[in-house]
Amino acid sequence: MGVTRALSGIGLAAVAVAAVVVTGHDVRPEACLSGVLQYSSPDAERGTDLPVTTAPARRVDWELVEQQSSGPVVVHRGQTDSADGSWRACAPEGPSRSMTFRSASALTRVTVVSDADGEEFTYGTEATTSSKDFGDVVVGDDHDPSQAWRIVDTLGVLYGRRSTGTPDCWTESMCDPLVVRWAPKPGPDASYFDEATGEVILGHTDVQSRHVILHEAGHWFQSHLAEGGGLPEVVGCEKHSTPTATTPTCAWTEGFAVAVAAHLLGDTRHVFDDGDSIDTGGVGEMADWDDGDTVEGRVAGSLLDIWDRVDGGDWTSTVEILGEPIEDFHAYVDARIERDPAQKDEILAILAQHTIDY
Repeated sequence: MGVTRALSGIGLAAVAVAAVVVTGHDVRPEACLSGVLQYSSPDAERGTDLPVTTAPARRVDWELVEQQSSGPVVVHRGQTDSADGSWRACAPEGPSRSMTFRSASALTRVTVVSDADGEEFTYGTEATTSSKDFGDVVVGDDHDPSQAWRIVDTLGVLYGRRSTGTPDCWTESMCDPLVVRWAPKPGPDASYFDEATGEVILGHTDVQSRHVILHEAGHWFQSHLAEGGGLPEVVGCEKHSTPTATTPTCAWTEGFAVAVAAHLLGDTRHVFDDGDSIDTGGVGEMADWDDGDTVEGRVAGSLLDIWDRVDGGDWTSTVEILGEPIEDFHAYVDARIERDPAQKDEILAILAQHTIDY
């Protein structure tokens, strides 16, 4: 069984969940399916030749579906391992029962759907009536919609960096779901955050870059952090690029999104879908860039250095500050210094290195 859309009536969300009861008088041996869920995809982070690489699908939702006389029933549900994508799904063994492991293009608070019909993607193994280790289970190849799992796996990096004790939420006060629409067939490659619908839109080939995926999710994240939601009113951003001056609001929102991706991936480049890239690290030395806080690359580089050198790799202070509307980078810096005046000299020194003078 390969990559499909969720079937009407027996999609992952629609299958009934059985209550498996085991008592001391009714103990049946377990039948377990196990394996390592992986996906193959062209990888822009590896260079302009876009090599197809195979990687683990981490934190991805799965279900163990059993065919019973009344129809398909979910008997076990979980997520793949956050480190290696492994899974183990068990159910009490029964005569002539057929079991299938199925994965969906989703994780906690994140769902990836097709732009055509709004349905999740699903992938299932062949059915079996007894325990089986499937080993490495690779979803599709570079011509299949396996990249839906690349999106989920990548967004799991953002979800995994939550700074909250509230179960399943992004922050203490923000539990909104993130819906991503992706075009699995060739077409327009425009990717953007649709503030009107609250959804992230990813073009067909843009998902080849983890930086692009997290960049657009970074816009969603910033929009949803502020109480009441919404980005600042952005002007002058119809055309923008990393090294070029635009407006304070454009540089702030785009620079923040660039920084989110670079920080989460530990890679200061912004990587495009064709494997080309531009590095936002050490941008103060880039003489051909425009200067100041209207340049998204300067803002991104400043944020990365603040998170790394001032905050020790933890962006909790920034997440908390963005709980209030922040109009531009200057307002963010003012809020940072007001929050902890002892950081002022260090922060201003970092900004000066990135040609920003306050």
